[in-house]
Amino acid sequence: LGLKVYRFYGRCRHCWAEFTFKTDPKNSDYTMESGGKRTYEAWKDADMMEAQLRAEKEKEAAEDHMKALEQKAVDVQAEMQRLEDLDALRTMNKRLGARDQTIEEALEFLFKKAEQESAADDE
Repeated sequence: LGLKVYRFYGRCRHCWAEFTFKTDPKNSDYTMESGGKRTYEAWKDADMMEAQLRAEKEKEAAEDHMKALEQKAVDVQAEMQRLEDLDALRTMNKRLGARDQTIEEALEFLFKKAEQESAADDE
């Protein structure tokens, strides 16, 4: 990856034993090198659970074709809903954009009318 690996040194607050750990750019983490032990790695638990759930879902999909078909129908329905929402947003943006243009035209009309009236008063 071309990233530098840094090594850090420290001492325990209780026993003053030295420990070292270094950066692990590949996994965006730190690795314990010597003098200590990592107590808990939350990301490992999360990754394992995610992999386990994904494996179960794939296993169920392979076993049950009807369930896979139902899931596909749900996915298509969700996609259709997203497309409808996007279309509604685009329509709203067009309407609001036209409103801004209409407001500018109305202000310009009023400004010209005021100029004409002031010119008529001057004569």
